[in-house]
Amino acid sequence: MTKCILCGFDLLEGSQVCPHCGTSVAESLQKQKEEMERISSGDNAGCLAIVSFLFPIVGLIGFLVLIASKPRTAKLMGKAALLSTILSIVFSLIVAYMFSQ
Repeated sequence: MTKCILCGFDLLEGSQVCPHCGTSVAESLQKQKEEMERISSGDNAGCLAIVSFLFPIVGLIGFLVLIASKPRTAKLMGKAALLSTILSIVFSLIVAYMFSQ
């Protein structure tokens, strides 16, 4: 049994429109299919950015590997790795200054 993409109402087999909101079933099925394809496409840019921030070398390698095929994800990974490296250097300098006095 499928659900209407607009209102979430359970659709009966063979329905052409949602009895609750009037949305076309074909349109609803198409949107569900597109959403499932988007979810299963494996574009985990956010997760990869977090890993890149925690392990900058992973971000650098990911940037170099993905720049041709997924430039948006590659740039996000590169930026996260760069930010992590800069923050590490700044934090190290602050700690070194505090302990030198």
